[in-house]
Amino acid sequence: MKFRGGYLSRHVNSRWPTQACCLALEFRKSFMDEWSGRLDRERFDELKDSFARVVAALEDRIDG
Repeated sequence: MKFRGGYLSRHVNSRWPTQACCLALEFRKSFMDEWSGRLDRERFDELKDSFARVVAALEDRIDG
């Protein structure tokens, strides 16, 4: 059964439609081996840096 999720974003967006915007993000676990739990540090750091750039761009857009 697939996890549908999205409850937090629906709650926030319906309760505070003009004050908040909550996005449900999903990441494919390409940064780790799900069976062993072993982290691919290089891939993880790439994804973390990409995410930080997106957040910074969104903050600039909101503040801008």
